[in-house]
Amino acid sequence: MNDFYARLIAEHSTDSIVVTDREGLTVWCNLAFTKMSGFVMHEMQGKTPGSVLQGPATDPATVMSIRNALYERREIRTEIVNYSKSGSAYWIEIRITPIFDEEGVHTHFLSIERDVTERKDLQARLELAYRQLKQDLEAAGVVQEALLPRSSQIENVEFVGHHEPSHFVAGDTYDVLRCPSGRIGFFMIDVAGHGAAAALVSVAAHQVVAQAILQRENTEPLTETANKINGRWQSHLPFFTMVLGEIDPVSGTGTLVQAGHPCPVLLRSSGAVLSLGPGGLPVGVLPSPSYQETAFGFSPGDKLLIYSDGFTDTENAEGNAFSEQRLHGLLQDDARLPTAELMEDIIRELRVWQGSTKLQDDVTVLILEASSTLDESTGRRHDSPVDGEAA
Repeated sequence: MNDFYARLIAEHSTDSIVVTDREGLTVWCNLAFTKMSGFVMHEMQGKTPGSVLQGPATDPATVMSIRNALYERREIRTEIVNYSKSGSAYWIEIRITPIFDEEGVHTHFLSIERDVTERKDLQARLELAYRQLKQDLEAAGVVQEALLPRSSQIENVEFVGHHEPSHFVAGDTYDVLRCPSGRIGFFMIDVAGHGAAAALVSVAAHQVVAQAILQRENTEPLTETANKINGRWQSHLPFFTMVLGEIDPVSGTGTLVQAGHPCPVLLRSSGAVLSLGPGGLPVGVLPSPSYQETAFGFSPGDKLLIYSDGFTDTENAEGNAFSEQRLHGLLQDDARLPTAELMEDIIRELRVWQGSTKLQDDVTVLILEASSTLDESTGRRHDSPVDGEAA
């Protein structure tokens, strides 16, 4: 009776079943095997399945692993390419189990096979689509990176930036521009969200803000420029935080507007560390927000550090954020370092804090420093603060 049920299951199983002797030669196969491979039992009997079914696309390493398992009389599960009688390749998921009699003597191998060609084809298509998407995103990242200024000096203002997407592309961007007025404009943007969508929006925002700076009238308040940017921003697009500012290299002063972005940090040459800006609403949140200007002196040796919240929000293995307080402490220790060394040091400290955890947000940092270079037109050094500035 047991033999009857075993035969019934084997004949009606949707999985292919092949039984070989202890030498690996086929002694029996079910109808599902014939449907899958096209080979009938008498064509398989006395032959090893591999000698009949394997072909050019069959992986030699997989074949070797099967042979080793058979030699060692142990079970193996793997996937392999076989060929049907018509010459078509197909993928199978196979489990080969050694069979032993009641006395523990090895007598047969039982092979149960399942056609997984459709799954493997889908997997291959997904992998191809992923590779293509990855290539497209990497190309987009190159384009986005090209929008960013290289570390340089305009007049007596040196600057260096760090831009690190959490994925292939970022929702952060920044720029430093020589304005027609002779002043030096700068901005940093952080678009709400992550990934490709935020990156595309950041490119658009970059252009809008850069054009607003370059087209700005000499007497136009920076708050009005910020309101123009907000007014030009389409309501259906995600909002973005922003720091918008300018430095006058002649007077050695600066002004900035903060729109929901983390407070920029002013590092005095004396070592003092000051937060600038009252906060403000991000661009695109309200039709007519109220922005405020913050004036500050920018004397030789002073540095202005602007960063995205991805920096201070970076978590360590315990889930603790780097924090604004920790950044200020680090800057106080390193305030007198040259700009490039300061950037290297704070990014190194962030790496140590981050450890092996993956970035959850883009990290962008921009540092501007007033050098002691004399202005060619006036011959004066830029070390005189103005009334109402951050001291």
